[in-house]
Amino acid sequence: MTRMNKRRIVWITAGLLAGFVAIYSLDVYIQIAQAPKIDGLQFISALMAYTGDLKQQGKPVPAVVTLRDLVAGGYITPAETGIFSNLDVSFSTRADDTNPQAPLVWVKTPDGTYTTTMADGSVEQLSQAAMAATLSEQQSSNSSVESLTK
Repeated sequence: MTRMNKRRIVWITAGLLAGFVAIYSLDVYIQIAQAPKIDGLQFISALMAYTGDLKQQGKPVPAVVTLRDLVAGGYITPAETGIFSNLDVSFSTRADDTNPQAPLVWVKTPDGTYTTTMADGSVEQLSQAAMAATLSEQQSSNSSVESLTK
């Protein structure tokens, strides 16, 4: 093989490698662009409006509000719930920064466990029993814990 042929093979190989990198990068970009977007502020706004309306009506604010409650009340549309539309999503109205391990938001997964975001921003996977115990420690109302485990 001559020196000229070796250079040609190196340049062809480099060109093919650059092409593969470009195609892979484009594929990753397209996947990211198509990923479902979650507007957390929309959920917070809906929850604040819901609890504000309850207070204004002189009704007690429950310790736990579900995404279904917010949709049923018209505070958020089913389309706005996105990937959470068919999941059991719950929000605590009692969590605050004085207890960083208090559950803030949780989603019941199909296998019965809970993916939970704590007040400190950490995410934990909890069994149904562990979730019920965690909530009972944080909340004075047992009715919210009972509704969680149904």
